[in-house]
Amino acid sequence: MTATETAVPGRASVDALRVAMRRAAAAERAARATAAEAGTPGWRITPMREADLDAVRALDAAAFPENAWRKGGYPAAMARREAYVLRLADGTVAGVHVVRESGDGMTVEKIAVRPDLRGQRLGWWLFRWGMLYAAQAGAPRVTLQVREDNARAIAIYQGAGLRVARRMENHYPTGCPTGLQMQIDLSPTLAGGAA
Repeated sequence: MTATETAVPGRASVDALRVAMRRAAAAERAARATAAEAGTPGWRITPMREADLDAVRALDAAAFPENAWRKGGYPAAMARREAYVLRLADGTVAGVHVVRESGDGMTVEKIAVRPDLRGQRLGWWLFRWGMLYAAQAGAPRVTLQVREDNARAIAIYQGAGLRVARRMENHYPTGCPTGLQMQIDLSPTLAGGAA
């Protein structure tokens, strides 16, 4: 191997570290901005940890009994630093948000709130954090999928400016099989914290 050949993997590692650091900084800025907007409500959004797995899986199964993630989904998202949790003041997990970079922006993979805590706008704040995170990370677009029968979530997304990009027949295996793909093009003002 030549010196040039050995330098390429090293450079790739440095680039991957820079991307990870950029994501972490964007997530932290978004968490601070979301908490400031919410008026310091006694909760915080943090990266998901291995110790959170049982609580997140239980939350997911309760929130989406027909479409909960398989066992390996959350560990994989954690390893890619794509999974975040909303913690109450006492540290318990109240919600989860999984977002990944995609070819044209960020894709929201999961937003879920414990059913016993619904109606407190926690889902909205998780979603808002994700929008700020995407903008802080420089994503030009946010895309997500939602079941067509999830009127509460659709109302949140439409209220935030997302529009239906396409309808997906037979997308989900059980319950309401039809899904909607929704998206929004992010403006530069969102990155600065403006609504």
